[in-house]
Amino acid sequence: MTAYAPPLDPPALDPDISEFYELSYQLSLLARRQMQAALAVYNLTSPQYAVMKTIDNCQNSITVTALAEATHQVMPTITGILNRLEERALVIRRRSPTDRRTLLISVTPAGAAILSEF
Repeated sequence: MTAYAPPLDPPALDPDISEFYELSYQLSLLARRQMQAALAVYNLTSPQYAVMKTIDNCQNSITVTALAEATHQVMPTITGILNRLEERALVIRRRSPTDRRTLLISVTPAGAAILSEF
């Protein structure tokens, strides 16, 4: 006995669902553009803001590895973001007092001021 396979025609989407998807997509684009414009005032990118916000949410003490995982970035990307933020004195890297091989990242007072203002 052979199994019956229905034709591979994709089912037609309900018009309301299709409209919902389109509106959600448009809203997402609008929100992204507005956030980019607001961050441009501080000369920050969305990934830089996400990194600073994540550090702040972790009580200003997170490892580079944990930060990469929390922000869904690879290590070279996080390193580049941290380099640029550190050059602007918005974050600081320091050795862990319990494990000298580990770097802990903190937001500086200047970075915290931007986060609270934003």
